[in-house]
Amino acid sequence: MQHFIKEGKNGFDFDSMSSSEFIANANKLQVAIFAYNFNNWFRRLVLCKLMISSRIETIIIKLLKIVRDGRYLNLKMCSSCAYKEAFWNTLENINKFSIPL
Repeated sequence: MQHFIKEGKNGFDFDSMSSSEFIANANKLQVAIFAYNFNNWFRRLVLCKLMISSRIETIIIKLLKIVRDGRYLNLKMCSSCAYKEAFWNTLENINKFSIPL
């Protein structure tokens, strides 16, 4: 249980409320919890086997690199990426994923 709390505090800022207004803090916490739940679904449903047990910080460091180019933010992967296979496996799993209706 402590692992989940630590990931929520470090990866999704559950512990920092930036406003003195209760409603604003409640909304921020709800968005953070939604992001946490979305991350858990993403890990369980489409992430490659190598990274299923990884925390959000590790997933971001290994799979994504956010680069600022002028006014734009881009997601990039370096050419010598050690986790290139994990990235392509995850992308393939995303393409295969379908929600049964």
